[in-house]
Order: sequence, then C-alpha cells, then structure tokens
Amino acid sequence: MKFNLAENLRRLRKERDITQEELSSFIGVSSQAISKWERGEGYPDITFLPLIANFFGVSIDEIFGINEIYLQEKRSEILMKVRENSSNGNVEACISALREGLYNFPNDFLIMSDLAVYLDGYGNTAEERKGNHAEAMDLYELILKFCKDNKIRCKSLADMCLSLYRNDETDKAIKLATDLPTMYNTEEAVLTEILSGNGRIEYCQETIQKLTYFFWKTVTCMVHSDDYSDENKIELLKKIIDIYEIVYEKDDYTFSYIRLANTYEDIAILLLKQSKIDEALEYLYKCAEYTIAFDTLPISLKHNSLLVNRLEYNKQNTSKSKPEISSKILLDGIMSDLKDERSLYHLCEHKEKFKQILNKLQAVAY
Repeated sequence: MKFNLAENLRRLRKERDITQEELSSFIGVSSQAISKWERGEGYPDITFLPLIANFFGVSIDEIFGINEIYLQEKRSEILMKVRENSSNGNVEACISALREGLYNFPNDFLIMSDLAVYLDGYGNTAEERKGNHAEAMDLYELILKFCKDNKIRCKSLADMCLSLYRNDETDKAIKLATDLPTMYNTEEAVLTEILSGNGRIEYCQETIQKLTYFFWKTVTCMVHSDDYSDENKIELLKKIIDIYEIVYEKDDYTFSYIRLANTYEDIAILLLKQSKIDEALEYLYKCAEYTIAFDTLPISLKHNSLLVNRLEYNKQNTSKSKPEISSKILLDGIMSDLKDERSLYHLCEHKEKFKQILNKLQAVAY
C-alpha cells in the first residue's frame, strides 16, 4: 500500500496557512524534519502521529490518506470486474458493476462513459433498449458539459455519434462528429514522432495494430454500402486479408481472428450470390477455422510478427457483446438462416464441405 503522507501533510499545512516552522514548534521537531516528510524522504516517528492529527483536527487515517487509498483500490476493483465481465461477454454484469461504481464515485467520468457504452443498445425488450439509450444520452451530455479530460470527452463524443446514427439521427451524428479530431491531429500521429527508444517502438506497433483495425473497419463499411458491384466487394474484402497477412505474417492474429472470420464469411456470401458454390465453401471453411482459432486462444499470447513483435495479446483487454463463444454464434446463425427458404446456404447444404464446416463448429460450440 502506498501512503500519501507527504502530499497530505503539505496540503493540510497550506490549507490552514501554517508554516513548517509553526508545525515543527508544536510537534517538537526541526523544520528540516517537516521539510523531509513533505518531500517523501521519510516518515514521522509513530509517537508524533497523534500530535500531527490533533494539530490539524483530522484522523491519523486522513494524514496517511488511508481512506483515499481505499477508495482508489475500490475503484480499481470495480473497473477490473468490468474488464473481466466484458471479456466474457456479460454485459449485464458490466452494467451492474458500473452502476455500483457511479454510486460510489458520482463524478468519475470514465465510469460514466463506460456505463453509457454498455447501456446503449442493451435490453431484452424494445422498451428497455429505448430507456437505456435515453439514459446513455443523458450520461454523454453530462460528460460533454462537465468533463475536462479531452480523451474521455472525445471518446464519449464518438460513442454518442455512433449511437445517434444507430437510432436514425444521422444528421445530428454527422454534425457532432465534425467536432472530433482528424487522424492527422491524434495522439498517435504526434507521439510516434516524439517518443524515443523502446517506448517509441512499442507505441508505433500499437499504432500499426490500430491502423490495421481501422483499415478493416473502413473497407467493411465500404463493402456494406450499395455503391460497389459484388465483384468489386469481393476484391475489396480480399485486400483486407492481404493487409492482415502483411502485418501478421506469422499468423498470430489473436483478436483479429474474429475480424478475418467475418471477412471470409462476407466473401463466402457474395460468392454464393454468384452461384460459385465450391469457391464460396472454401471461404466459409476458412471463416469457421478462424472463428474456432479465436475461441481457442490462450489467455495471453506474445506476437512474433515483425511489425507487432513487442506486443502481447491478453484476453482481459478484450470485450464481447455476448457471453456465447463465437463458434456457437456462427453455427446458430447458419442454422437459423437455413430455416428461411430464401437462404443462400440452401445452394450448398448438401455439399460434403458444408457438412464438414457445421461439424467443425459443432465440436467447439457444444
């Protein structure tokens, strides 16, 4: 436990407009001793503690900052609980922990921001989701009005824009989004230039990971529009795979396994639309392989690929929107789709390769 005696002693003395000499005279030590304590170069003898507390009219716990330390430990415990539940896809538990956090720390804008994210879009009924969305919007408004931390403000503004878009308030979302910094004015754009040594390399590699994700996200948005032919969409999606293979040449995709799985699935669907069944099944098989690879990742894994070999994957730093494993979600999605007579999967459901895919997923999902 790290005590805050030096900081608290200095703060209490200045709040009461007391000199080091006046305090030293009351306690019966030299002013040099007081100065040393306030610099954090030592602690008072235990026999002096009641005198110091009495002089300032506070408890010994307050002198040491015990209550402050306890509160910080409690806050860290709450955020750790959120991370653990988030990595397991337990959104309800995340919301519960963050509500507890906000009750104990009502002005903590990080807790407030995280609660808004988990609330928005969550609920078992349309009415519940509507209420959670309204609460999330209120939290975002509070953050933007009172929070002075630029990082939290920008993140909340970005999350708010996406929420507004999902709730058919696109014009308002676009207007607010223009207040966000551009890529050229971000932390990543600046720190990659001015850091040095190992810190610079690790930060650059983290930036490469972010840029790779951003490339995937941006191209996926392009593909999901109606401005490209199916052939061009397939080519665009293949470029995502090319980029990931460049960055992760050792196939150590870790969390990105699931992004690539989504990409392979998108290609498979587009190929089925063109009745290219055998080719589509090859991509769907790859989708299943990568989904299973994601589900069976170890708790942590160090990257070996050159562009990211200073980084390590840790499951605790990831999040899921559902508690089920991805293989089950994919399998359930395919089986549910097959109930629709218009499903493209009917084109290949009698193929042996398709049955192999379902068996592979089922072996992991259940």
